[in-house]
Amino acid sequence: MKLAEPFLGEGALVIVDDWRFAPDSQSYAKVGTERAIAESQNEWNLLYDLPARHNGDRAMWWNGIAVFGFRRQRPKPSLACHPAVA
Repeated sequence: MKLAEPFLGEGALVIVDDWRFAPDSQSYAKVGTERAIAESQNEWNLLYDLPARHNGDRAMWWNGIAVFGFRRQRPKPSLACHPAVA
């Protein structure tokens, strides 16, 4: 997520595959995504959590998928840099 974030538009949908962690999957996508979002200055919202009961779950979403909404937060202008502020 951290590597992809600079390349996202002002708003984006981001799909994370292999969202489910369990001993049979060994996927760290969920914990890594949650860590990156916690450290981000931008707005992230979990829109869908598509579950799986086990790795390779054909009846559901194989190993889970998460869909996030992303919105870039613009830094607030600094008053110290404004020419009218002396």
